[in-house]
This record gives sequence, C-alpha cells and structure tokens, in this order.
Amino acid sequence: MDDYLIRLARPEEAVLMPDLEIEAARRFAQIGRPEIADLPAQPVAFYRDCAAAGSLWVPAMAQSPDGPPLGLAAAARRDGMAWLAELDVVPAHGQRGLGRRLVEAVIAWAAGEGLPAVVLTTFRDIPFNAPFYSRIGFRPFVPGPGHPFLAEVRRTEQASGLDRMSPRVAMRLDLTPKRFRSSPP
Repeated sequence: MDDYLIRLARPEEAVLMPDLEIEAARRFAQIGRPEIADLPAQPVAFYRDCAAAGSLWVPAMAQSPDGPPLGLAAAARRDGMAWLAELDVVPAHGQRGLGRRLVEAVIAWAAGEGLPAVVLTTFRDIPFNAPFYSRIGFRPFVPGPGHPFLAEVRRTEQASGLDRMSPRVAMRLDLTPKRFRSSPP
C-alpha cells in the first residue's frame, strides 16, 4: 500500500508553502550549494493564486490525507502553456517518488486544460533538477518570441545571478493525446 497521496492544496495552506520551499532547499546546501539554499521563497500571494486556480498540489500521508503538506507543486498558465513554477519535497520524505508524482499531477492538469506543453526553468547540472525532469521526458529548449513570459523568467534569472550559481535551463514537455490515452483506441 502506498503511504502517500497527492491532493490539491487547500487555500488556507498557501501560507505554509514558503516554509516547505525553504525546508526542501536545504538539499542544495547538502550538495555544497548553500548559495542556492539561501534563495528567497515564492511569496504567499503566488501560492494563494495557484491554490485558487486549482494548480497547487501537495503530498500528504495516506493515513492522514488532511494532514500537513510534505512538499508542493505549483503551476500556472503562461504563454498558453502550463508553467511548473515550483516543485519541492521536504527532505524527510524525499527519495520516495513524490517529486515525480507531483510532476505527473501537473502534467495531468495541463492535459485536462487542453494545454500543449508543460514548461519550467531549473538548474542544468544538479541531479535532482534538469536530469530528474529529463527522465520524465522534459527536453531543454530556448524560449523564443512565442514564449514571452518564459523568456522574461530566463532574463530575470540571469540578471539575478542564478546562472552564476549554477547554469539554468528552460525545459519543455510536449503533451500529446497519445501520452494520456488511458486505453487503446
């Protein structure tokens, strides 16, 4: 039996998300990247907006589904696609497939919304970042004129010095009807 479930976050849980994000970021310090671990969290208002839009998911213990969140995946519609803005699992519950399950929740949401892709930016060389997303099927891409929001995210990341901490990359997972077909035609 699975010990965890993925559920939509309740609106009142938005205030918990920055602390979860900070707790999960400790993992960067453990791999010798404390400057990344010290980055500020997304504001509560962002998480409130995601919760209100039905695009904020959390893992919880299966025996206590209304219990405290153990991580999060926050997404939003941007440039006509799903933008996976934040993905975190607290270290005490890491390495159990929760990150993948959270990404799968975002993918299912995006497909259900009829969006053609899920996009994100992440650290290129950190094993639990770009290599993790690559295993799910995300591929690097350069945001062009059709992606003004994501291009702005990349410019902001570069201007803030994130790329000097560790190279960043934009990634995209194209959603096709075949990918989400539950049974043969």
